[in-house]
Amino acid sequence: MPHLDFIELNDFSCCGASGLYTFQHPKLSEQIALPYIEAIKKANIDTILSSDTSCGLHLKEQLEQNGHTIKMMHPVAFIQNQIEIN
Repeated sequence: MPHLDFIELNDFSCCGASGLYTFQHPKLSEQIALPYIEAIKKANIDTILSSDTSCGLHLKEQLEQNGHTIKMMHPVAFIQNQIEIN
């Protein structure tokens, strides 16, 4: 099994993607996501695991708009992928 480092971003309460929030308040939604984006870039994270698909997609989009390629996966899909690799 490959070496994996998990980094929990638990200092934040919301990524700004709540329901239709990204569509109704796009600029505010981007501002709310900014601390997450900075933490992800600082930690050099290459994959986001999120059980909330809208959060994962929102963060992925925000990172890609800033020139950072990143994968987004549901934790269960990640575990399945690791089982299939081994």
